[in-house]
Amino acid sequence: MTDKINELAGLQYNLSDIIRQTISNTYIVDYGIVKTVNADKTVDVTHAVQGEYIDGTPMSLTVTRSVEVIFPGSAGMAITWPIAVGDGVLLVGLKQFVKSTNGIAVPSNPPKEFPHYNQDTLKAIPLQNVTSPAFQFNVDASGLAQIKNASKSLFTILDSFDSHMSTLATALVTFTTGLTTVTLAVQAATMATAAGVAVTNIATDRANLALLLKA
Repeated sequence: MTDKINELAGLQYNLSDIIRQTISNTYIVDYGIVKTVNADKTVDVTHAVQGEYIDGTPMSLTVTRSVEVIFPGSAGMAITWPIAVGDGVLLVGLKQFVKSTNGIAVPSNPPKEFPHYNQDTLKAIPLQNVTSPAFQFNVDASGLAQIKNASKSLFTILDSFDSHMSTLATALVTFTTGLTTVTLAVQAATMATAAGVAVTNIATDRANLALLLKA
């Protein structure tokens, strides 16, 4: 014990150092990188900044385990997406410990313990700048929205569908123009071919849509 006291006595620190250390141990807002995605959809997070002791010795990396990931959501609408190892998350320390936001309700009794702004109260919010995410919803300066993934764009799919329907409509008009008993067989055959092409094209459009949107 005496050795430990002498070791501490040799460190150059003052009251402001102690205050800063106390504040740094209180988690209000921090940032981290997902280390593990657990089976219950919580995550283990490595904090993005490595600390150091008063004497300049680097600390071990800080890891907070089993952090609930929270997304924008309410009874009217919710948005979720899969979290992967390496994703950046904003760590928010709640004033009080809330085990889970799923099915949250007005409390009827006080808790047994009251942890404040420590690692137990952290929640993770997926929030970072990503160059090419797997799925994108973008809005430009003119207010135009873009929905796409790595292979398909919603506008491109709908534009292709519109083109295919226009081609079919043109074939229908052609079929009814100048229709007589003499031309009926030929025009009917042409119409059947156009209908077959339209069915194939629309099936392709649907398949492309399935690559972008889930039923």
